[in-house]
Amino acid sequence: MVMLEDAIAAVVPADSPLAGRENMPIELLSGKTLISYGPDSGLRPRLQSAFDAADIDFTTQYATIDGSLHATLVEAGVGTSLTVSTDRALAANPRIRAVPISPSLTYRKALIWRGTPSPPGPSPPLAPQHPDNGAPPRHEPLATAAMSADAPPVAGVGQPS
Repeated sequence: MVMLEDAIAAVVPADSPLAGRENMPIELLSGKTLISYGPDSGLRPRLQSAFDAADIDFTTQYATIDGSLHATLVEAGVGTSLTVSTDRALAANPRIRAVPISPSLTYRKALIWRGTPSPPGPSPPLAPQHPDNGAPPRHEPLATAAMSADAPPVAGVGQPS
């Protein structure tokens, strides 16, 4: 069952000339310092295919799955983030803007029921209800980033401050 349809957006500082665009042609990302997902992310091949189709090099200087870290790096002026457009860290930050990429890079998140016995123990998204308020326990993402060797250092990201 499809639970969410989303798209990848280019996230830029709110004062960037690109922030007012209705969409961001993927060609405008050529040569930019990119913040996105690492090779272990399921969205990485989708991004790689889109850049390959546009004949643009897709080299990320910073890679993380943490939307808050994406927002922080963009706000600090480190580069342009390519991340999910519905991430709350983006919407809650007035100093950055998410601009849809053109052509659209949409994807679906689905809930899948297994016909075979489930693995032992609950998976994190289906964890037992919390006894205090009935809500499942909140799992905060780790604020870590993988940086390529040629990426400039950012204080507090991947290094001692």
